[in-house]
Amino acid sequence: MFSRLTVDALRLLGITRRGEVFSPTSLRWVDGIIGAFLVASLICLVTLIYQDFTVGGPPAWALLLVLGVITGVAMGLLMGVMRSLLVQATTLRQEMEAVI
Repeated sequence: MFSRLTVDALRLLGITRRGEVFSPTSLRWVDGIIGAFLVASLICLVTLIYQDFTVGGPPAWALLLVLGVITGVAMGLLMGVMRSLLVQATTLRQEMEAVI
């Protein structure tokens, strides 16, 4: 799970280095990062529910799982906002290129 997020982030950094941030290709990678965060939080949630109904683990483990769910959802929402800003910036850049 984390390796997928790392690969997406590194490819997005490569796109940034080449100066291709304002292209539709970068939006796919941002979508991949958002998906990775949401899948990770879903796995934490499913693990928390499974643990609650089957084996009663230590409270610290349950707390870490709850924090994993909250963090995953929060980071997914933050990346969603960043994606919308990237879409707006791409639109503005295309308009500016048309004017110039």
